[in-house]
Amino acid sequence: SVVDCGSGSTRAISFSHQSGSQGKAETLSAHKSSWRGEPLARALRNEQQTGSLLELLEERLPAGLVLVGATGGVRDAVRRGELLQPQLEDFASQ
Repeated sequence: SVVDCGSGSTRAISFSHQSGSQGKAETLSAHKSSWRGEPLARALRNEQQTGSLLELLEERLPAGLVLVGATGGVRDAVRRGELLQPQLEDFASQ
């Protein structure tokens, strides 16, 4: 799954792979999440919100590799001093 921690919300795209059999081609399918979570920059300001976002991701993402991306919203919050590097590192370790 790829988790997009955008400035407006957190959402995911999950991928599934089917091997080809009996001459059929392999397929890779993408599925956008129907849910949206709190923006990461907002969730990291409060332990309860961070926990809620982590629970949502744990409940809604299929098992397997998860790549998390965060750009503008988190970058702006760091620049304004609303988020600190240790907060980001703590989230990444979970």
